[in-house]
Parts: sequence; structure tokens; C-alpha cells
Amino acid sequence: MLVWRPEYGYIPTGIEGAACPVAMLVSDWYLAFSDCLEAAWRVDAIVTGTRGEHVFRAAGFENVFALPMLGYQPGVDTEWPLGDDFRPIDVCCSGNPNWVIHRERERIIGALLELPNGITTYHGPYSDRTEYNRRLSASKIYVNQTVIGEANMKFYEVAAAGACLFVEEDNLDIERYFTPGESVVLYGRTDLADKIIYYLNNPEKRIGIAEQARRAMREYTYKRNFGMIVNELWSFFRSWNREPRPVTELPRATQLEGLVGYALRHNGGDPYAPLGLALGLSESGSQRSMLLLAMAQYVAKTSTIARRSPIESGAHVGAGGANREIWDDEAIVAHFQQAFLQDPSYLPAAYTWARIATAHLGFQHAFPLVDHVRRLLEGGGAIPFSCAEILVLDTDVRFEVERAAWEALERGIDIGSVLRPLLLEDIYLVAADLHLKAQDSARAMSSYTHAVLIRPDGHRARPRLAELQAHLGEDWSAIETLNEHLKLHPLDLRAHDRMVALLEICGDNAGCLAAMTARDKLHHLYSDSFGS
Repeated sequence: MLVWRPEYGYIPTGIEGAACPVAMLVSDWYLAFSDCLEAAWRVDAIVTGTRGEHVFRAAGFENVFALPMLGYQPGVDTEWPLGDDFRPIDVCCSGNPNWVIHRERERIIGALLELPNGITTYHGPYSDRTEYNRRLSASKIYVNQTVIGEANMKFYEVAAAGACLFVEEDNLDIERYFTPGESVVLYGRTDLADKIIYYLNNPEKRIGIAEQARRAMREYTYKRNFGMIVNELWSFFRSWNREPRPVTELPRATQLEGLVGYALRHNGGDPYAPLGLALGLSESGSQRSMLLLAMAQYVAKTSTIARRSPIESGAHVGAGGANREIWDDEAIVAHFQQAFLQDPSYLPAAYTWARIATAHLGFQHAFPLVDHVRRLLEGGGAIPFSCAEILVLDTDVRFEVERAAWEALERGIDIGSVLRPLLLEDIYLVAADLHLKAQDSARAMSSYTHAVLIRPDGHRARPRLAELQAHLGEDWSAIETLNEHLKLHPLDLRAHDRMVALLEICGDNAGCLAAMTARDKLHHLYSDSFGS
């Protein structure tokens, strides 16, 4: 059995008891690392990429295979004529530029904005595959920045389209497919602009590299690459001796707790599934079980509100009596509180309860809890949880928590050393928002400032600090704060817009013109000017 992409789908309940060998194929594990670990504990083998192999082995898994999971697809990855006759875009880049997930990609796209004005750069909006292929066919150079040094889809798509492929020099998979300088151009942070200018000025070399890449990529079709996966797994499972899967050696309650944590984010589109599983935990009475039950109730409740459609009593969770607790706000809040009170020093319960209280209760209830979590974190309190043990209400924070977990594992360092500043930043931001609601600007300012100091490269604190500074009439301080933010996050369009507005208010015509130019270049980069 092959479990397909558990980071996007879900793992079937009871798969750890399957009588046949089970493998999972996972590529984007960095988006949901704790959940991918939960799935990995229930299977016999893992197929992933090069970095994924390193990380999963560091987590204690032995049967991990680094194999190509994507491929060239003739007829889909369209081969366009080589040469510059119909390629009006000098430099193209695409993909999600969200700093939380693709940190280096944001910096690379920002560097493209510094290219000379005569060079046409383009990062078009999301489109269907036909339009995407057409953009690639119109590009001379494509700058690819992967997330984890993987052979991503652009390896195949760009090579087929006939653009010259640029890939970051520390990519882990590049030399499996291409020869640097012959079929691909490798770049670093400091030499990207110089290499772009060089290859635009030397079209014969650039077109020759694109031609060699196309020839090399034709070998790596989906059929060929997935044949490698099938053969590797078949060879491995021929000697399968039915060793116990790791999760089966844990107590049943612990197994179920892990599945509930996973189902809170991966449930096949059924937001009531986690609750159905969590009800089996109610008898254990452990702090973690109570916390997970409250989280499952909360997810079911908020999902129903979002859908705006009531369900029949007990329709999704079995016993009708349990249904009362789903819709009773006080009961859900009480479960979060009870989980916290069992051991107030247990950070997952304290953090989650503080966030729930902030979202649903007033300042008097919420702030003491938020401050308690701050003291736990600053006092060196233990961070014993995996990412699955906290209910992160902010998606960006959750992705950052996941990244911190796998990076700590890969580097062999204590997870607390990387999670602590991240969670502290979040708590200070929550505290600042609470202070603002209580109309205490001075304490809000202090909290925002602490958040900046704790994580200087963060993307959330400075824009909020700047907004408060502007509100208090400290426009030049707000401009300075936004300037520091844009040095680190040059793709933040809202920050660019706010910078222009503040410089206009301050009467700095030269500064306003420069800020407008920077903003307009970014708008143009993302505009659909190519399509029109």
C-alpha cells in the first residue's frame, strides 16, 4: 500500500495494523512536519527527497528513500522553439513568495527588483497550466529558488519550455539532473544580478544551456521516475519481515492522541472527524487528552459557523449527548481551562488556553494568561511538545513552528532554542493587541518593541509597531520602522503603500517619489502586463 502525500490528504484510521507492507510518499513535508512524522510512525517505509531523507533519518526512521517524485510529462510540459524571437520577458520568476514558507525566494525576487530598468522582469499572477506554459515560452531566463533544495516542478517545466534555468547554488539535487555551466546556471545571493546581465548579453551561451537542459530533462519522465520508486519499494519489501511499526509500540491512548492531533489538520475535508476520534480519549483524563478534545470541539464548532449550516444532533459524532458539547461555547472554553489547570506549567495547554481566551474572552481574563505564558517562556520553561500539541490560530505562525521543528532536528539542536523566540514574539504581539483594546498605547508600544527585539527578522511586528507610531503622531519613527521592515521583506506591498502615504504626509517629496518608484516596480512585477 502506498499512502499518497499525507501532508495534503489524510492517513486512514488503523493503517498501522495493515497486513501488507505500507510506504508513504511525501514531498512537501516542510509544510506539516509534525503531521508527516505522525504518518511516518504508522508505515514501514518513506519515499521523499534528499533533504527529507536527512530529516526523517534524524528523527529515527531507517527505511527512507530519496527518489525523484516529479517528472517531465510530454504533451503537458510543452516544448517551445528555442531562441529569442518570441521571448519578450528577460527574466521570469514564479511561485509562492510568502516569506514564512519560502524565505530565500522572497529575497531573490527582491533582488530582481534591483536589476537595471532596461531588463524586463515578470512574476505573473496565478494561472492555469496553459497560460503558465505560455509565460515560460516567452522568457529568456527563469530564476528558480526552491524551498528545501529539491528538484521541483520547474526543473522539468522550464527545461521543456526552452528558457535558461537558473537554480540556487546550494541546491541538493541539481547535479543529479544538470551539469552546471552546461545545462544550468547556478547562482548565489551576491552574483545573481551579474549572471543575469552576463547571459542576457551572451544569447548564444544562454540558448545553448537551455538546449542542453531540454535534452537532459527528456530522460526524466514521470513514467521513468515512478518506475524507479516502484522498483526500489518492490526490492525493499521482498524481504519485508513484518517488524512492528513504531506507533504500535506506544500505549493505545498515545496512539489515539497522535491521530487526533493529525486529524485536526488532515481529515479528508470532514471537520468533525477529529471529534469522533477525540471522544475515545475522554476516559483517560490526561492533560493532553483533555486539551486535544477541547481542540477537536473548537474546530468542529468554528467549521460549522463558517459553513453556516446546522447538523442534526449526533450526526457526525455518534452519541447525541456529545453533540451538546460541540455547540456549547461555555463547555468548550471550560475544557481548555480544565486542561490548563491540571498543570499550569505545561506550555502547550497554557499557550493554547491563552490564545483561546484572547480570541473569546475579555482583557481581564485573557491578559493574565498571556502574561503567564510569557513568564514561562522567558523563565526557560520546558517546551516538550511537538507542533501537533498546540492549537495555532494564525496560519503563518503554524508554518513557522513547523519549520522551526524540522530545522532544529536537522541541525541537531534543542527544539526549544528555536521555538522559544518564535512563541515569545507571538505572545508579545498578542499582549500588544490586548493593550490596544484596553487603550493602553504605552504598553502596546513596549510589547511591539519587545517582539521586534526577540525576532529581528520577523515579518509581523514592525508593520504593527509602525502603525501604532503613526497613530500616535510619530510619523518619522513609523517611516524608519517600515524602512527596516522593507529591507528584510521587500515584497510587502501593504508596507510599501503605507510608506508612500507617510512620506506624503510628512512632505518628503523626494522620499515619496523614491518610495513610489519602489512600490510601482513591485506592482509591475506582479501585474498581468504580459497577458494583456
